[in-house]
Amino acid sequence: MSPAFEEEFLVPTLHQHPRAVPRPRPRPHRRHVAATAHVLATLVSESILAWAIRHGHAPPSAADTLDMGASYALADVIAVLTYCIPRPWRPPYLFAVLVIYTLPLTANPTFTDIGHLTAALIGLGCYPLTRRGA
Repeated sequence: MSPAFEEEFLVPTLHQHPRAVPRPRPRPHRRHVAATAHVLATLVSESILAWAIRHGHAPPSAADTLDMGASYALADVIAVLTYCIPRPWRPPYLFAVLVIYTLPLTANPTFTDIGHLTAALIGLGCYPLTRRGA
């Protein structure tokens, strides 16, 4: 994009149309919800894995397994979005979230499944951060 285009078209357009200007960034405590859930869910799942290895429920080779993917942060965001869904759709959405993250624990649970459920529960616990005045 040429500087002339930006000066002649883009800047006046953004000043004439305030809706085209991006909204202010979220407050820091809102931005850190996903990171906090990611770290806490990783700690919980790795702690459970360490306990399982210590008590013979998991092979010692599992000690080298690291589970630090972005899926925990995603599970948190999916769960915290429950509070942004309009009222008639909120209970079915909440039910779907809980089923999606609980169902894998009934078949063949892994420490990753426990981490996903933990992250989703942390997201559901972040309701005070989703209120309009927060």
